[in-house]
Amino acid sequence: MADIKNIITGTINNLVGKVKEVADNADVKGTVKDIYEQGSSKVKAYSQIAKLSLELTGDKDELKKLYTEIGRLYFEETKEPDEFFAPLFEQAQEVFTRISDKEALIEALKAAECECDEECCAEECCCEGEECCCEGDIEVEVCEFEEVVEATEAACCAEEAPAEETPVEEAPAEEAPVEEAPAEEVQE
Repeated sequence: MADIKNIITGTINNLVGKVKEVADNADVKGTVKDIYEQGSSKVKAYSQIAKLSLELTGDKDELKKLYTEIGRLYFEETKEPDEFFAPLFEQAQEVFTRISDKEALIEALKAAECECDEECCAEECCCEGEECCCEGDIEVEVCEFEEVVEATEAACCAEEAPAEETPVEEAPAEEAPVEEAPAEEVQE
C-alpha cells in the first residue's frame, strides 16, 4: 500500500514540476501573451463590426426615407412626367383615387343620421344609420363584492341540489358470454 502511495505522490510531484517549468519558460509566456492579445483584438474587431453593422442599417433606412421623400416631391411637382416615369405616375394616381374614394365612403358612413334621441348618445352619435344602438339598453345593477359572491354561491348550490337527488345510473354488469345452441338440422 505504501508503494502505491509513493508512486502517486511521485507522479503528482513530477506533474507539478513540469507545470512550473512550462510556466517559467519565456517562450510559453510569450505564446500565452500572444494568444491573449490575438483573442482580445478579435473581440474588439467583432464588437466594432457589430456596431458598424447597426449604424449601416440605420443609414440605409435613412437613405430609403430620403429616396421616398424625393420621389414624393418629384411626383407632386411634376405636371407632365417623361415616358420613363409615366407608368409609375399612372399607378400612383390610381392608388390615390382609391384612397380618396374610401375616405369619402368612411365620411359618408359617419355622417349617416341616427334615430336616437339626444340623451342616449354623449357628444356624437355612435349609430351608423339603420337601428339605434341605444334602444335596447341593458341595465346593469352594481352590487357589493360580498353580494356577488353570495349570489354566485346560491346559484351554484341550487344547481347542485337536484343533481344529488337524482339516482345515479349504475353501469351494466358484464354479461357472461352466451353460448349458442347448435342449430337443429332441418330434415328434408
